Amino acid sequence: MIGVRNNPKEIYKHVHQNPELSCKEAKTASQVAKHLESLRYKVHEKIGGHGVVGGLQNGNGPVVVLRAELDALPIQEATNLPYTSTKHMIEQYGYERLDMHARGHDMHLTCLLAASELMFSSRSQWSGTLILLFQPNEEHTWGAQAMLNDGLYKKVQVPDIVLGQHSMPMRTGRVNIRSGPILTAADTVNIPIGSTSETSLNPQNGVNPIDVAARVLVRLESAGQVRLDTVQEAEITLDVKGYKPVVRQDLREAIPRIMEAESRSGGLEKQPQIDIGIRAPLTNNDPEAVMRFKQSFDSYFKDSAGEGEPCRPCEDFSYLATAHNKPYAYWFLGAVGAVNWDRACREGNIVEVIPGNHSPFYASSIQPTLQVGVDALAVAALIFLD
Repeated sequence: MIGVRNNPKEIYKHVHQNPELSCKEAKTASQVAKHLESLRYKVHEKIGGHGVVGGLQNGNGPVVVLRAELDALPIQEATNLPYTSTKHMIEQYGYERLDMHARGHDMHLTCLLAASELMFSSRSQWSGTLILLFQPNEEHTWGAQAMLNDGLYKKVQVPDIVLGQHSMPMRTGRVNIRSGPILTAADTVNIPIGSTSETSLNPQNGVNPIDVAARVLVRLESAGQVRLDTVQEAEITLDVKGYKPVVRQDLREAIPRIMEAESRSGGLEKQPQIDIGIRAPLTNNDPEAVMRFKQSFDSYFKDSAGEGEPCRPCEDFSYLATAHNKPYAYWFLGAVGAVNWDRACREGNIVEVIPGNHSPFYASSIQPTLQVGVDALAVAALIFLD
C-alpha cells in the first residue's frame, strides 16, 4: 500500500481495487496497522475479527474516537473505472463472490488514514488522546458489537465522544450534519410458515403456506423475501426500519398479530414461530455535539456545510458510544462529481442517473471528496480535543 504522505489519491485507488468482504478484511487491516505504526500510533489488531485501533496520546485532555470501516460488498462492479475491482473472494458462508466497495468504505478508510497523518503532524495544536478505529464487518452490522465484546475499551480508553462520517449520493464537497435521528434503526423478523399436518412427502394435500405468506406481505405492505421448500413451508424475512421507537414497537406488535390471524384464516394448523432481532440501532446524533459541529463546519466549509435529511440506511456505529453512555456524532459527505450532480439537478433525474450506495455503478468522485473528508475528520476531532 502506498503511504498517505505520498499520495492519498493512490491509496484510495488501491483500496477500491482490492476490496475484502465482511469478516475477510485481513490484508486491508494489516496495511492500516502498518501505516499507523509508521506514525507511532499505539496499534491493536484483530479486535472483533480484523478490527484495528490506533491510539495517539498527546498530553492530558479528552479522548476522541474517529471511526471508519474496512469491509466491502459481494457485488460485481460495473463502473468501468481504470481501477475497477475484479476481485473474487470466498465469503463467510462459503460462496465465491465478486466484490467491490459499493458503499464508500474505501473513501472513509482513506480519509481516516490521511487524517491520521494530519493529526500526528499537528500535535502542537491539540492535547488529549486520539483513537482511530477501523471497524470490520459493518455491512452485516455486527462489527462494532464484536469489537466491544472482544474488549475494545480494555485495550484503549473509553472515549468522551465517538465521531464518524459516511459518503452519500450528494454533490462532492458537501458536508451535512443534523441533530437527532440521522439513520434508521432496523429489526430483522424471520417467520417460518408451516403447512398443515400433511407430511413433506405429500405437500400437495395440505394448505399452501405461500398463499398465507402472500397475504401477510400484502397486509404488512413491506418488502419481504419468500423462499420455497416445495410447498410444505415458506419463510418470510422482513427488514423493518424506523426512526421513532414507538413506530418500531407498533410494528413488532402488529407482525405477530397479523401472522396469527392470517395463519388461522388460511387453515394452517401450526402457528408460526416469529423471531424478531435487532439488526442495527437508531443513529441519533447528540444535540449538544451537533451544535458545536455546526459552528465549526459552517465556519470552515462555508456554503458547503448544511443539515440535510435523515436517510434510510442503518449503521452499528452508535454502539461504540452508547456502550458507555457516551455521545456521538455522524455526518454525511458528498461524493458525486459536480458535473454529473449539477446536470442531474438541471434535468430533474437524480434518482434515475446518480448511483446510490450498494449500486454496482457506485464510486466516489475522488476529489474534492477526499480532501473534504480528511478536513471534516480533522475539524471534528479538534472541536473536542483541547
